[in-house]
Amino acid sequence: MFLSLQARKLRRFCNLSQPLLLLLLFLFTSSQVNAASADSFKSQEYWNSTGLDFIHAADAYALGYTGAGITLGIVDTSVRTSHPELAGKIGSVDMPIDDLTGLPYIPNWKYDRHGSHVAGIMAASRNGTGMHGVAFDAKLISAAILGHETGSTTGLTPPDLLSLFGARPDVRVINNSWGLSYAPILEPGMDVPSIIQNLVENDEDLAVDRQLAELATDYNKVIVFAAGNDTFMAPAFQSSLPRYLPDLKAWLSVISLDIGNITTAADGTRTISPTGISWFSNLGHKAQLWSVSAPGSDINSLNATNNGYTLMSGTSMAAPYVSGTLGLVQQAFPWMTGKQLADAVLTTADNSFVAPTHLVQYSLDGNGYIDKVVITIVDNAVPSPTGATVKQWIDDAYPLETWIRDTLKDLIDQGQQSIQYLSREEVFGQGLLDAGKAVRGIARLDANRMTADDVITLSELGGKHALETFDTQGYVAEFSNDITQRMWEDSYHHADFLAGADATALRGLNVGLRKAGDGLLVLSGTNDYSGLTVVEGGALAVSQRADGTGGVLQNSDVLVRQNGILMGDGEIQRSVLNKGTVAPGYRGLILKVNSYTQDADGALHIGITADKQYSVLSATTATLDGALRFSPAPGFYSDGYAISVNSVQAVSSSGMFDSVGMVSSSPTLSFSVASSNGTGSAALGQQRMRNAYSRYADSSTTANVGDALYLAAGSASGDMQNLFQALDWTDVSGSGVAPAMEQLSPNSYDAVARAGLDAQRQLNLLLVKRFLGGSAPVATASGTGLSSGDAAFGGWQAWALPFGSYSNVNANGGSAGFTSSGAGLALGVDRQWDSGLTAGLDVALSGRRTYMHYAGEAKAETLAASVGGHAHFKPLWWDGGYVMGMARVGFEDVNMKRAVNFNGYLRKHDSRWTGLTTDLLAGGGKNWSWTPSWGGVEAGPLGWFEYSLSSRPGFTEGGAGASALKLDAATDDSLSSVLGAHAKLSRTLENGTTLSWDTLAGWRHDWLDGSFHSDASFKGYDASFESQSDIPGRDAMLVQTGLRATHASGFFAQVELGAEFFRSHSSSCSGGISFGLEF
Repeated sequence: MFLSLQARKLRRFCNLSQPLLLLLLFLFTSSQVNAASADSFKSQEYWNSTGLDFIHAADAYALGYTGAGITLGIVDTSVRTSHPELAGKIGSVDMPIDDLTGLPYIPNWKYDRHGSHVAGIMAASRNGTGMHGVAFDAKLISAAILGHETGSTTGLTPPDLLSLFGARPDVRVINNSWGLSYAPILEPGMDVPSIIQNLVENDEDLAVDRQLAELATDYNKVIVFAAGNDTFMAPAFQSSLPRYLPDLKAWLSVISLDIGNITTAADGTRTISPTGISWFSNLGHKAQLWSVSAPGSDINSLNATNNGYTLMSGTSMAAPYVSGTLGLVQQAFPWMTGKQLADAVLTTADNSFVAPTHLVQYSLDGNGYIDKVVITIVDNAVPSPTGATVKQWIDDAYPLETWIRDTLKDLIDQGQQSIQYLSREEVFGQGLLDAGKAVRGIARLDANRMTADDVITLSELGGKHALETFDTQGYVAEFSNDITQRMWEDSYHHADFLAGADATALRGLNVGLRKAGDGLLVLSGTNDYSGLTVVEGGALAVSQRADGTGGVLQNSDVLVRQNGILMGDGEIQRSVLNKGTVAPGYRGLILKVNSYTQDADGALHIGITADKQYSVLSATTATLDGALRFSPAPGFYSDGYAISVNSVQAVSSSGMFDSVGMVSSSPTLSFSVASSNGTGSAALGQQRMRNAYSRYADSSTTANVGDALYLAAGSASGDMQNLFQALDWTDVSGSGVAPAMEQLSPNSYDAVARAGLDAQRQLNLLLVKRFLGGSAPVATASGTGLSSGDAAFGGWQAWALPFGSYSNVNANGGSAGFTSSGAGLALGVDRQWDSGLTAGLDVALSGRRTYMHYAGEAKAETLAASVGGHAHFKPLWWDGGYVMGMARVGFEDVNMKRAVNFNGYLRKHDSRWTGLTTDLLAGGGKNWSWTPSWGGVEAGPLGWFEYSLSSRPGFTEGGAGASALKLDAATDDSLSSVLGAHAKLSRTLENGTTLSWDTLAGWRHDWLDGSFHSDASFKGYDASFESQSDIPGRDAMLVQTGLRATHASGFFAQVELGAEFFRSHSSSCSGGISFGLEF
């Protein structure tokens, strides 16, 4: 197993399957946006992580790829979840079963340190202390298969990896820093596919290997293995498996580098010394196709023994650099297959380094002593060395390590040396790991990593084509590396497979690319692969990079099939056959093609912009047929907009488009083709109809706003143009126009007024109920149901009424709904006269918060105060009859915040005003009283008229943006009547306390038209518009009930609860607790 040698030192983008949406993308940059500079990530924590700068990790971070949202798998010893660098990162740790106890293995952190060290290299947190991992924002799940002092599987039954990782489709990368110290490639009689296949399929000791192979082939995982620490020229057993199981395309072997012995020139070129490969590392002989090199000597990472840090060395440390990088690649390209994730690492590995002429390594015996010198001649760069030459190489390799130098030279004298001859690729694999390039996509199409299934016949062109298929699954992705190709080479493959289906199908074919599935793939490198490029689904863009470089297809012909879209502002130096859609433009406007042919099924889409630019197809030769469509991009198009275009600019042109027209996704603007010559030149225009906006209105409010918008469009400037751009380019159906106009309307101010009047009426009802609950029935009634009058009482009463209220009105018919809740305190004093008259004064203070529910966002906070008087007259001679009245005046201070947010247009506005309020109430009733033995009963009809008013001054909203409103002064009022009944039960206790329960129920009817209006205009524009918000229903049933206790001393307390029912689309409730003293 490859336990380390201790030393002393992925933007789901929206679905882009519809051509029209894709055509508009040429206005925008690609989805790769620099989050920060690479240098900003190079903290001390970064440098403490040993190998991050060597693999250019900061370049990946600067592009925004840190492992966020990714979960990586690790199969190793147990991982110590309590280490601070792993806090919150470990999703699960599956432990092996200890064969001695039959229970899950309990780690001994003195020995079980390996897994935590590996995990730290992969994903330790970037928290400002210690070091951090490659994918520092990723999470981990761990499967422990190793343990005990030996760090092996001895005495342990591993967990079921297939069940664990198979159930986690999000875990795409699994690191394995372990393996057998055995290389079948080097063993006589073992380098035979059928033998290895039989072992993997049937040997119970290889159950873990079998499960990992199934995860790679059937579950889309990438399996990463350390190459081994035995100084073999070839990787060990697990790392060699793709040689024998060629379906293991998502399987990598990692060679270890000693980066302290590698220098970097100013231009970035690496020069590797004879000890630049770690002295212990296995190499890539006959496995170079799936091998890559990464830092593995003296790596600083986590120490599980003390939850600190330590240095360790081994290919075990190199493998997690690759696994962490794969996590970054997965974040960049979440749609990639496991094989393609591996390709991104392999094909971008740095192969431009200066290789050494030879390597100096050594091996250890079973007791850890150096037992052999291993010399590797690279690319036959030097002749076979003599013993003296090897000794000189040893002196040069270890100038300071005297004991190593002397030991190795003694072994040369003893003949304990091995000299082997390998190519640089057999030594280093595909090259030196480069995370910064890997997250920018693949850099080579490699037939040797493809299968016969990748060879297809195209009906449009005939012949067989080797195509690597990229299904972006609705994402936008960019391959900004230069992409080359590698044709099939027999030398990469085992001889037993050279007559197989893959070799037979792929041998001799150039390699191309097929874009499939929804989404967009951008090729922005200078690409020289020679196979065909096929656009079959979604879109492919050949586009320059943001810095203006690249965007070239040098040797590839392009076929655009029926459901495909070709875009770009780059250059295709061979031919394009368009049987689908070609839409020039992406970052720039001109797509250059050498030879362009469009058949009868094809369409050329030309984008135009509000500032009168347009995209162009530039060709040496053009053969035209099919359709020409002009597609306006989102922008503010002024009234009378007109543009002349020359969309096809060819040196030589034949044929004509058989139809020319417009394809617009604007629901409000009307574009037309005024004239066309059929070969790409045309005159286009736009007209904004008078009902451009109002035709989508769903209420009188939005219709009024629509009319005002039409009038404002002709003089729109500044931010008003931004507003129209957002409005004119909502969805093509127009379903977004009415909600946008509702947000632009002042109907949220209507809702605030309605909420205020509701609160006023709720307080009125509480006060009415307090009056009715405050008198006691006569104690001497006959029980016949006839009243004999009320008890007379003269005196004063002071009271306090804390109260709360709640209202909810649903939006409907253009009226903004709202939810309003508040609380307050009413204080009062009453005088009672023997005549039956009760009169007094009251003052009320309250606060209220109102949230509007409509297409936008708005909330208001209100502070209210009022003063008033009230009277209740119930003389004895009226035989239970009474009249009552109230009058209050006050003010409301309202602070409102409103957001307009539609189709990318977001503006926030605020306003504050102080308005006046008035309430009048007059009514009466008749009660009959009974006095059963247990107490008293009082009941009878009642009714009243109630008038409430609130006023608001004119003002202009604050906050930047054209959607700010200038509002006229407004007054809103309501007149309602209530007809119902009141009942009260009371009982006097032995201590003199009187308890009473009373209930009021009535039917409320609103007599006014129930409409609230706000007149407004956009700040700086004359066209005015009015909102109209209607009360949803004029009738409701109200119920108010309460409980009162009056002590003989005169102290009383009263609890009230009430609600309105049966009013359509609305509900409300209120409550209060009053207490006071009679004196």
